[in-house]
Amino acid sequence: MIDFKLPELGENVTAGDVLRILVKPGDVVAADQPVLELETDKATIEVPSSVGGVVKELKVKTGEKVKVGQVIFTLDEGGAAAAPPAPAPAAVPTPAPAAAVRAADTDRAAPLALRQAQGERKFRSRSW
Repeated sequence: MIDFKLPELGENVTAGDVLRILVKPGDVVAADQPVLELETDKATIEVPSSVGGVVKELKVKTGEKVKVGQVIFTLDEGGAAAAPPAPAPAAVPTPAPAAAVRAADTDRAAPLALRQAQGERKFRSRSW
C-alpha cells in the first residue's frame, strides 16, 4: 500500500480547500492522472497523481482543508495489474483501397470516355 500525499503546489502555497475528489475507492489511477481539484489562495488547480494503482481508501473529504504532505488516499500498486483490461475498441470498417476505387470509377467512366472519343472523331471527320 502506498499513501498519496499532497505534493508541493508552488512557492508559498502550503494548503488548499478540496473542491472535488476525482477518484473513488476501486478506481484505477495512472501516474499523472488528475485526482483532486484544489483551491488555494492563488488559484484552483487539478492535482495529478504521482503514482499509479488502485485506490483503496480516501483520507479527505470535499470541503476539507488539506496541507502539503497530508495523505489524500491510499492505493495498491499491484492492483493495477489485476484490474480487468479495458474493452477493445469496436472494429471500424476499413475503406476500400484507393486503387480499387479508381478501377471501379474507370469501369463506369470508360463507356462515357469511349462515346466522347468517338464523338470527337466524328466531329473532326466532318468538314464544314
